[in-house]
Amino acid sequence: MRKGVFTTLLFLVVTKASFSQKADSVNCYLQLQDLWDLDLNKGTIMADFYLNMEYKHKANREMHLLNGSIIKIDTIISNDTIKKMSIRINAELRTNFKYDKFPLDNQKIGIEFEPYQYLDNLVLYSEEGQNICVDTIHLNGWKVSDIRFTPKINKYRIYEDKKVTEYSYSSIFFEVPIIRENKISYFLKTFLPSIVSILILYVGFVLNSSQIDLRLNLAIGSLIVLISNFVVTQNYLPDLSLFTVIEKLNIGSLIIALITILFFALSYKYKDKLTKKEWTYANVIYIIITSIIFIVMLLILLL
Repeated sequence: MRKGVFTTLLFLVVTKASFSQKADSVNCYLQLQDLWDLDLNKGTIMADFYLNMEYKHKANREMHLLNGSIIKIDTIISNDTIKKMSIRINAELRTNFKYDKFPLDNQKIGIEFEPYQYLDNLVLYSEEGQNICVDTIHLNGWKVSDIRFTPKINKYRIYEDKKVTEYSYSSIFFEVPIIRENKISYFLKTFLPSIVSILILYVGFVLNSSQIDLRLNLAIGSLIVLISNFVVTQNYLPDLSLFTVIEKLNIGSLIIALITILFFALSYKYKDKLTKKEWTYANVIYIIITSIIFIVMLLILLL
């Protein structure tokens, strides 16, 4: 009888403890102080923020920054009486930037936390309005819009003694969208050398077909500037398997330059086949066609 009572009491204690553990949750939210040193080439950015936690029970609340390296960490508040904890973190974040729209891109800065101990009974979540940008963001040419969050449940398996046990733990992902300011101005500054090179290239059409040396000198000079601009653009970006907007436009400009050099060579070779007036019409038609192609390409990539 006593054994049965003891078993029942033990079951009730364990059940109550399990219920308490399952109810254990931590409200995590960010107060973003600053962002700086955005490096699109490395895919990193420096961040200064507070990670605040409000919890129900005294669980292990030590967090691990999943997508970065913590440079400095300070505990500002750690109080089990009011069940709050606040830590200030300086970190270098690794994040997945999108490069296909460069230099008209917007980016998203990710900050992901998970517990050091993968506890089934610990649930991380956040609330609207608590995640805020506190101070001025020192990212020249960028502005921060808001902070979003996504609670996640991660699952993993442990294989031992021919038995598979599945576990789960909670993590939370904060996302800070940053928007490039004055996109068109930045694009023009980046692509201006290519535009000027195309215009210089067209100056060759003012010359006669017989002046092949001057025409080719202008074309080759423009070609060198286009290639240089293409190489300079690569320094901003990592090695990519895709072409960005600026790269597509530079490649299009290079193709127009090469076709123009070919046109100059053919016009010199067959200069006696057409009259001067007919060659003038041919030059104008070529400029109109290549200009339309260039503008259409520009609009397709920008819109």
